[in-house]
Amino acid sequence: MRLALAALPALLAFGCGNQEAVDAATNMSDAVCACKQLTCAQEMAKKHNARIEEFKDARGTEDDKAKILAAGKRAQACITALRESAKAP
Repeated sequence: MRLALAALPALLAFGCGNQEAVDAATNMSDAVCACKQLTCAQEMAKKHNARIEEFKDARGTEDDKAKILAAGKRAQACITALRESAKAP
């Protein structure tokens, strides 16, 4: 769900977050990937997006950026896999 994951690029654009931002992105990814249904994953992404938005102006290290980006990619991959499995007959 791109809308719910929209905050992750904002974190990266501003130099990323801090450990709290990394934790928020990781928690979102974990929650999304724990879902077995697409609607669950979308709801988890929306739920965690508000927390991630809190860090849109935060700054951090290159390592923080890498971790946040990895969490976003992981969440997106989980959503994509659920979307594909929902399409399968």
